[in-house]
Amino acid sequence: MENIVILCGGLGTRVKHITLDKPKLLININGKPFFDHVLKIFKKNKIKNIFLLTQHKDEYIKNYIKNINHFRIKVLRDGKKRLGTGGSLKRNLKFLPKEFFLTYGDSYLNFDYSKIKKKFKSTDKNIITIYKNKSSKHKNNILFSNKKILKYNKKKNFNYIDYGLFYFKKSDLKECNIKSKEFDMSEYIKELIRKKKLGHVISRKKFQECGSIVGINSLRKILKI
Repeated sequence: MENIVILCGGLGTRVKHITLDKPKLLININGKPFFDHVLKIFKKNKIKNIFLLTQHKDEYIKNYIKNINHFRIKVLRDGKKRLGTGGSLKRNLKFLPKEFFLTYGDSYLNFDYSKIKKKFKSTDKNIITIYKNKSSKHKNNILFSNKKILKYNKKKNFNYIDYGLFYFKKSDLKECNIKSKEFDMSEYIKELIRKKKLGHVISRKKFQECGSIVGINSLRKILKI
């Protein structure tokens, strides 16, 4: 059985008038909550156990998942203080399995997860999925050259972008050298690159997301087909 962690504690400020103060997981996409569409991808990829790392308005998520039967879903809350994506993952590490996929609560990634698992087994490294983005709407935060990830920086514009799908080893996360309780996932990715513990898989398909108005409109068109 495969496990996946979803980072879904964000405020969703860019789409607040659409979420109506609910988490982005529950944004209405073509008459259904966004999470319904995501779960179809999870089912196709044999995901069984889902860990939702939440904070903002998580009571809506708890009520929603009561009616979901095919998956085992556990909600893990950060508490009153916001910890960032990296801090949230580190805080809840003790509740997570030894290996797991990880994605974001606004990501819709129609991808073959087995490619990531295969790469993980062959390298024994944490895996990040990357995409050669040519759109100016998103910054390319990854410098990729000679089949290697050289740099990760959200403030720069390189040649590839973080696709939003990972495979992590709990043992490496335990050894994370970041002392702060609050930090972004990007800081952990940088550490894995420095330690040479990060492998990669390239996606040929563009990622979709519901974290922006443009993303929501694009997703509605795609899922209508």
